[in-house]
Amino acid sequence: MVTIIHRVGQLAFAELVITASQHPVAAYAANTYLMDLIKTQAPFGRKEITQQGEH
Repeated sequence: MVTIIHRVGQLAFAELVITASQHPVAAYAANTYLMDLIKTQAPFGRKEITQQGEH
């Protein structure tokens, strides 16, 4: 089972993706797959805010 929750607003560095599994290799593979899926198919953009400005 997979649950993806999309938050809107400013996120802390460590709040991006969490996966869990009995085996760390499976959790890492699930994390990699979900991040690739979100990056390529999610209908929202990403805005990064740094000390140098927004982009």
